[in-house]
Amino acid sequence: MSPAKALLGVLKEEEAVLVERRYDALADIQQRKETYVSQLTPERDGDLFEQIRQQAIRNERLMSVTLTAIRGLKSKFAAYGKETASIGYSAEG
Repeated sequence: MSPAKALLGVLKEEEAVLVERRYDALADIQQRKETYVSQLTPERDGDLFEQIRQQAIRNERLMSVTLTAIRGLKSKFAAYGKETASIGYSAEG
């Protein structure tokens, strides 16, 4: 299998991982993407470059949405911690 086809497969796998929220798999996927990208050559793989680009754009959008959601949750948890924390004694003692 050519590096371009392998990269496209990994990018599709990454999309599934993001949709399924299996974030623990992203580190392995990133390593494989880097390996295949380093092996690409325009002469051999150029015909798949547009498909790779389009899949990478889809994945980037999914990653952006995921990060926005995580930041929102982080803010909510931080606010919740401030609302429930009390200093000193309550009316009950």
